Amino acid sequence: MKRVLLLAYFFPPRVSTGSLRATYLAKYLPRFGWQPTVISARFLDGAPPPWATVIETGYTDVIARAKRLVGVARGTSAHEFLGTVAPNVGSRMTTKQLLVASVYDTLAFPDPHIGWFKHGVPVVKKLLREERWDALISTSYPYTAHLIARRALKGLETPWLADLRDLWRGNLQVTGVRSSLFSLLERKTLKRANAITTVSAPWAEQVAKNNPAIPTFEVRNSFDPDDWIGIPYTRPVKCTLTYAGSLYRGLRDPEPLFDALLEEFRAGTIQRQHLEIVLYTTMEGWLSEAIERRGLQDVVKLPGHVPRRDVLYAERATSANLLLLMNLARATGVYTGKIFEYLGAGRPILTIGGPEQSVVRDVMARAGGWYARSHSEIRIALRTLYQQHTRGDDVRLNPDVADEFSAVSMARSFATLLDGMQAGSS
Repeated sequence: MKRVLLLAYFFPPRVSTGSLRATYLAKYLPRFGWQPTVISARFLDGAPPPWATVIETGYTDVIARAKRLVGVARGTSAHEFLGTVAPNVGSRMTTKQLLVASVYDTLAFPDPHIGWFKHGVPVVKKLLREERWDALISTSYPYTAHLIARRALKGLETPWLADLRDLWRGNLQVTGVRSSLFSLLERKTLKRANAITTVSAPWAEQVAKNNPAIPTFEVRNSFDPDDWIGIPYTRPVKCTLTYAGSLYRGLRDPEPLFDALLEEFRAGTIQRQHLEIVLYTTMEGWLSEAIERRGLQDVVKLPGHVPRRDVLYAERATSANLLLLMNLARATGVYTGKIFEYLGAGRPILTIGGPEQSVVRDVMARAGGWYARSHSEIRIALRTLYQQHTRGDDVRLNPDVADEFSAVSMARSFATLLDGMQAGSS
């Protein structure tokens, strides 16, 4: 069994979509001859899975430390401290909001987990020098994982695979000077890497342009088929649309769905009392206002935080799962993590928004689902789903397409790359 170090800040018990890729690698790489040891920052609550070998390092929370220094109480945001609120993405910021944003960007460069760097480097360096390791994988976000890998590998020939779950250069939420700095830092950091992976073909092309000397590959995200063991397909009483995930302060916007639904109500094609929308998301002020302004409080349900297992049950006990995409032309290579969970759920997927050309659109065309960008397309999808539910149809996705996105398939792809890197370095 070959041995690989896996640098991943997001790993259970940290609950995050970002932890899934590293979790699946740790779980399934041994099937293909690679035994991972995970390096992560110390966990404040809970413990990692018993089947995983995990080494915890120290960690400094640079944001919390800065807040203590200026007297901001624990649990109070800088916006609250200054008597303002976090702005919606793209909105014009006040002076106070600009102040908070500029201070945060300075402290949290290149990401808010930079305090892991000084603790992670000596741990990884010691392991690399004292034991035999056949490869190292660093996975981001946070980008700090790659900074640790590069510094710890200095003077060594251990093959390094740098995995970008999110773009570094070209990050859709980073603009201006910070974007240019990201581009420079990515090139400087990853020039030591033997290979780079990212989650879609358009992103792989984009990363390769910034790092032309390093082989770059697409390895898509995935779902774990084990998560769905024992979770039955259940027909909901009402025609139900289910969303689970963040709305990123309106970048993922359900309002076009609300407007289309109101028109279907008025047209009489959908009976209000027989349809509901369930949003498993963090309550944000703009969202509650959008629901109340349209008088949809009886239709849109907001259960709040529930255990992930309960969400999985809900995703198989629904008429369709909702996928809300950002309306950004540059997002052609963005799958969003939730699509993989939805593929595992096997229920129809209704996608709202997104660019004209998209990797998600390609998957919808093959798996069976709707990629609805216009008002009329959303109305047609809603009407069709309602009619299917009324007839009692049991509609499911194409299982062959879903299998392409299995965590086992993802781990196999990583193992193949690791084998090639090891052969190339011997």
